[in-house]
This record gives sequence, C-alpha cells and structure tokens, in this order.
Amino acid sequence: MDIKSYRLKISEANFFLELITALEKRGNSLTHHDNPDEEASFLLSAVLNTLYSATEMLGGKQEPMVKKFRESHPLFYAGSGKGGLRNTTVHVTHVEAASLGRLPQKSPGSVRLNFERTPKLIQEKATSQGRLTLNFTPIFVVEIDGQVERIVDLVSTQIFELGKLVLDVT
Repeated sequence: MDIKSYRLKISEANFFLELITALEKRGNSLTHHDNPDEEASFLLSAVLNTLYSATEMLGGKQEPMVKKFRESHPLFYAGSGKGGLRNTTVHVTHVEAASLGRLPQKSPGSVRLNFERTPKLIQEKATSQGRLTLNFTPIFVVEIDGQVERIVDLVSTQIFELGKLVLDVT
C-alpha cells in the first residue's frame, strides 16, 4: 500500500476535473484540437485511468477492501461487459462526452446552482464585492444506462467515496 502515491493520484484526478470545469466555463476549446466535446472525453478517459490507479496504490484486487470497493462501484472499475467506463474506453471503444445546456431536472421545479471554485486557468479579475454574476455555460455529460450524468459530479462523488475507502484500509 502506497498512501503517498494514492494521494498524488487523487490530486491528478482533481487536476483533470479542474480542466473539465475550465472547459465548461470557457464555453470553447482549451487547445488547438478545437472540439470541446472530444477534449472532455479525453479528460474523462484520463480521470478514469487515474481513479483506477488510485485503487491500485491501495493494494488493488489483492487488498480485500479494495476488491470489495471496486465490485460495489462497477461503473468505474468493472469490465466493459459489465458497464465499466474505464475498461470500455481503454480496451473496447472510446467513451464519448457531450455538452448540454443543462442537466434534465430530476424533480419538477428544481434549480441547480453550481458553487464550484473557478479553475485557475480561466480566473477573471475579481468583481466588486457584493456583486453576483450568473453564467449559463454548457456542461459535459456522459450517458449511463439511459441517464445523463455530469462528468464532474460523477467523478467528484467517486473521489469522495475513495476518500472513505482510504480511511478504512489505513
């Protein structure tokens, strides 16, 4: 078990999440590739690999608690035939990301406000104190079993779950 490398992998995952968030907030490409949806899918592939590596740093399938954790989170760690996104995008076919103007409402009348920290890559000069600016930018999503999920939310939740796992195995 290598906790230092695990922590670096979690930092790496957060790095990729910040780039996806920057891509969302900019509303256009980060690179000369000039295709934000493809860039988001490249970053999704990178973060999926990073999360898998983080579980390897905790002992992989040889560690019973890590094995159980992977089994309880098949979306991230299962084989492609069992719905595993990482395995699918690495070994079978590229997992596509798409941009949407907003997520479909899960309950009528609900509003979703995003208070994430602005990525350093796109930080603007501070606005005057007490001023609120609402920005409506596309978000990057992946379709899972017919449901649309925001990539940043999906991965952030998984990072949180990994944090609970590391407390259990150390």
